[in-house]
Amino acid sequence: MEPTHQNLNEKSGKSLTIALIVLLVLLLGASAFLGYDFVKSSQVIKEQKEKIVLVTKERDEALNELAELKKNFEEIRVQNEELASQRDEALKKIAELEAQLRRAYSGGESRGAGSAPRGKVKQEIEKLKKEYNEMLAQVDKLRAENAALKDAKFRADQELNNTKQQYEQLAATCKTLQEKVELASILKVAEIKAFASEVKKNGKEKISDKSSKANKIECCFKILENMVTEPADKEVYLVTKNPGGKVLAEGGGTFEYMGSQMGYSAKKVIYYSNKNVDLCMEFSPKSKLEKGTYKCEIYIDGFLLGTTSFALK
Repeated sequence: MEPTHQNLNEKSGKSLTIALIVLLVLLLGASAFLGYDFVKSSQVIKEQKEKIVLVTKERDEALNELAELKKNFEEIRVQNEELASQRDEALKKIAELEAQLRRAYSGGESRGAGSAPRGKVKQEIEKLKKEYNEMLAQVDKLRAENAALKDAKFRADQELNNTKQQYEQLAATCKTLQEKVELASILKVAEIKAFASEVKKNGKEKISDKSSKANKIECCFKILENMVTEPADKEVYLVTKNPGGKVLAEGGGTFEYMGSQMGYSAKKVIYYSNKNVDLCMEFSPKSKLEKGTYKCEIYIDGFLLGTTSFALK
């Protein structure tokens, strides 16, 4: 029996329904796949963002640590050449690590997600921290040693200054004592007498106060005992000055007195043994004596020890 128009319509409707159902199933499958893929992609994106945040944080922490290390190393002031070289090398290494970190993130955070400052960079930072602590300990040790040396030098300088002061005081005392000894060692004379004499042709002589007859001058004195001075030969000089103050330099020479040379009338060399010595010195003037007062001076060891005078008519 041939199919009727109604049967054909029913058959077509069933086919359409089946096709729609198949399409719906396909759409649902595709939606489920796309939904799963979307969820998976979202999870990956979330993980990537979290990783970028973590890496960025670690990078910033590493840069901050390097900046702090740089500041610490720069603040170390050393005079030791070896430590100064170590410090400069550490600063150079810090600059290299900073540049390395910035290069790793120069393309953006997503590009640097796989370049977290772990591993070698982290190890280098720890090594730098250890090196800084060791260097700081060395610097502290050197400072302590330097302070101890300064303290020792200060105490040595004080002791030297005290010793110098004591030496100067002792030298001053010795000088004073030496001056006293020198002063005490100066000989003294007493009982000085001077007079003129007339020496006749037969050798006889007598004291005379007449200028027309006197032709010899004599001076006698006593060198007193002195136990301080050293026994030795002594040069004794007699200086006689006429009424006009001119030295009757009949001795034919000079001796030093107060930095100048002085002529003398007579000279004797005696050995002084710390005991009293009675001594007379005489000379014969080469020219006629004039009227007036004559002055006689006694010099020993460059010191004027005594004077006396006599007059001629």
